[in-house]
Amino acid sequence: MNLDPLVVLPDMMCDARLFAPQIDGLSHDRAVMVGPVHLGERVEEIASMILDMAPHRFALCGHGFGGTVALELSLIHISEPT
Repeated sequence: MNLDPLVVLPDMMCDARLFAPQIDGLSHDRAVMVGPVHLGERVEEIASMILDMAPHRFALCGHGFGGTVALELSLIHISEPT
């Protein structure tokens, strides 16, 4: 099965450890990328930076502030959400 890569966005003051069980369980079937939500000063700036780093097509998961960034990303990249 060829699944889209997954981009996970943690809450502020969190890192990849927040999603460790999900990364461990899902990375066997798909690529998993942790987006750096701490880089940037505005949600729009962070979302744009993550979009530049992300693959063309991807699944998205955000928690807390990462969820806010995920919503902004979905507005920017609305053409092909999964």
